[in-house]
Amino acid sequence: MSNVPKLRFKEFKDEWEEKKLKEIAIIISGSTPPRSNYVYFKEGTIPWVKTMDLNNSIVNTTSEKITNKAVLDRNLKILPENTLLIAMYGGFNQIGRTGILNFEGTINQAISALIPKDSMFNAAYLQQYLNLNVMKWRRFAASSRKDPNITKKDVENFQVCLPSIEEQNKLSDFFVIINKKIQKQQEKIELLKEQKKGYMQKIFNRELRFKDENSNEFPKWNKTRLDKILTERKSYHIKSNEIPHATLSTEGIYLKTERYDRDFLVRNQEKKYKISNLNDICYNPANLKFGVITRNQIGTVIFSPIYITFEIVDGYYPVFIEYMVIRKDFINKVRKYEEGTVYERMAVKPKDFLSLEVLIPCYEEQEKIGDFLKSFDNLIEKEVEYLELIKSQKKSFMQNMFV
Repeated sequence: MSNVPKLRFKEFKDEWEEKKLKEIAIIISGSTPPRSNYVYFKEGTIPWVKTMDLNNSIVNTTSEKITNKAVLDRNLKILPENTLLIAMYGGFNQIGRTGILNFEGTINQAISALIPKDSMFNAAYLQQYLNLNVMKWRRFAASSRKDPNITKKDVENFQVCLPSIEEQNKLSDFFVIINKKIQKQQEKIELLKEQKKGYMQKIFNRELRFKDENSNEFPKWNKTRLDKILTERKSYHIKSNEIPHATLSTEGIYLKTERYDRDFLVRNQEKKYKISNLNDICYNPANLKFGVITRNQIGTVIFSPIYITFEIVDGYYPVFIEYMVIRKDFINKVRKYEEGTVYERMAVKPKDFLSLEVLIPCYEEQEKIGDFLKSFDNLIEKEVEYLELIKSQKKSFMQNMFV
């Protein structure tokens, strides 16, 4: 098979060359100064990169800095801006992660730095190539050693395909444009999330109030207990194909995969599962601290009996109730009822949950608030979908424009 990509800029015709990284780069490893010697870290000014600082993109900051004495005593090399870094160990998911320095700095022993020999590679191009082939590192690390890692020698002998430096530069410029588009979209999403967070805080602190269709003020919010709004649903059903099986997470409620269902059916044919219906408020008593509370937007499902599911009483708007209970402020108030001697198992019982007093507006204002916040979530969801489209397009380009 010839070493040419499927998709290429028309001015380039030559085959790409296979090279080992040691043929095109000077490869340098770093070191970790002993933390017992405080003078190595106290008031440090030199950026010191660890694997957790690598982001498969540009490294703009580090979580720690070291002193000049640490550099001299540990014989660390100050790497120039635009140096390409790759993680050798630090956890399986860290292996093969990359970063390009946006400043002069140094690295710890879990990272290799690649400095070009005679301008043989463009750092941005090679980073994209390595990111695309990260599973090669991880498969090798997982199969070759008890503790997954790669060594400096592995990095030196890793083979890459290189076009001419001119084609590398053009590919780099092309993907820089896409990466900037992705970054801009990510920033847009984060801004929308922050705006929504700000609106929620003002709404539930009653600093921002809605008006009715005649521009009149709604009545004051009333104090009531949650047991006037929610009632626990205690219906059960055995595992079957009649009702889909779901689970809860910080991302909400979602269905189990078909494969999981089949395996589960074999082992738990007689076990009873709790039923939850559309618009129920559901939470995991032991994971409420992590934000595992949501509204059932799927429909009738069954899930683990350890989960709690509440039916919303008529006269309350489910979308508003959802936003009320998923707030961090609300969760922190409910958590005062946590019981248990082990942190991981501390839980909030439903009767304690329902005893909490809350302030709640009239139904018409609940609708206004719920629909307003839901429109924000819909907008964020659309922007996230567009971000995923850009990422998918980038992945397709990389698969077709690299060998």
